[in-house]
Amino acid sequence: MFKKRYSLIAACVVFLNLLIFVLQIKTFGTTSIADALFTSILVITAFMAFSGVLVDQFVVFYYKSDNRRSKRDSLYVAMFLLSILYGIVFYLLLTNSLDLIKYLFFSQFDGYIENSIFQFLKILFFEMAFWPLYILNQKMLNSKAYYSVSYALNLIPSLAFLIGLSLYYFGQISLEEALIIKVVGVSFASVVSSIFIFNFFNISFYDGLDIENKLIKDLIKSSFMMKLGHNIHNFLVIPVFTGYLSSFGTGVISSFYYAYKSVVILHSIVVGPQVAVCQTEFSKFYSVKNILGIEKVSRNYYKFSLFFYIFLWLVGYALVPIIFELIGVGFNYALFLGFYAFLGFWYFLITVESVSVLLAVTANRYIYFIGVNLLFIGSFYLITNFLSSYLNLYAVFVAVCLAQFFSLCLYFIMALKIKKEMTL
Repeated sequence: MFKKRYSLIAACVVFLNLLIFVLQIKTFGTTSIADALFTSILVITAFMAFSGVLVDQFVVFYYKSDNRRSKRDSLYVAMFLLSILYGIVFYLLLTNSLDLIKYLFFSQFDGYIENSIFQFLKILFFEMAFWPLYILNQKMLNSKAYYSVSYALNLIPSLAFLIGLSLYYFGQISLEEALIIKVVGVSFASVVSSIFIFNFFNISFYDGLDIENKLIKDLIKSSFMMKLGHNIHNFLVIPVFTGYLSSFGTGVISSFYYAYKSVVILHSIVVGPQVAVCQTEFSKFYSVKNILGIEKVSRNYYKFSLFFYIFLWLVGYALVPIIFELIGVGFNYALFLGFYAFLGFWYFLITVESVSVLLAVTANRYIYFIGVNLLFIGSFYLITNFLSSYLNLYAVFVAVCLAQFFSLCLYFIMALKIKKEMTL
């Protein structure tokens, strides 16, 4: 089930992201412009949590729908249209909410950094018009078990950003133009994947459109509620980090971004498309109440992921400073390694938690999601404030690990309850 080719494709995507990461360090270091650029990217990362708000449960409902191909195709066609409309509305909302975004993410920066962030965001917001369709297409490909194609789709935005940064590094274009190339990569991937799906799977747009498909309403409602629970975690965690760390002066946000990006790349190598495979298999087995199938998938996932993650995390801790030295970047290694250690442990807890979370997604336990993630973000914020007098800069990192461990325990209890209900 967890095939080697998935990890090979994941490795290609990760390799591109690693090149981008190294080029960012080489080009920007920990300067003011680095703080502005990386804060902008972190803002976009946070808002990407809302991109899948209409289609988060698409895979689950795809397998719930009538086995007739026409019914499943109609579900995709309807969500295709709604994703385009939602992307346009999402973009317009973001461009008219800059003051609120400043308040949430970067209210403590000086005027120069703040103005640069605004300039970068006005370009990057164009991405958000395309992300809903991009995410829908990935889920459709996963539903069809085309995991390799789904994950390979990630190569396009990464390659576009790498080209843009390279041209900027060699002085051929401005930084703003490099970001425009990044946006073009996302839009191109969305369009190309749509063309592939309609043609390769022989989906007729007009014949497939069925606005009376009752699953559409249920899918949107379920996705919205489930994503609401997810977004409490995925969206609000970044403002807590950036809001707290931006008060510690120039370079701290950049160091945080480099450590965060390192851990995300590491996590992508380990997890990659395995999560998509896991969710699809869970959806199949849950629909027929096959608890043994779910437990087998869970064991295979853990067997592949946990030890590999720990190994790469430790290797990364040893090698990243050496890489920085080789590319000739002046850097506060102690600060970076401190951030990397805490963020690595945080993502280890997320990796352990992911199976229980995926099972909860499959079982549509969105009320529990909302409750657990409200507790997570509330405890994260309160523990950060409590520890700030004792741990100074590192308070926010200790807090996120403690809050995530608490969340992990609650999700594990929920997963046990779901499995018990499946046996009744």
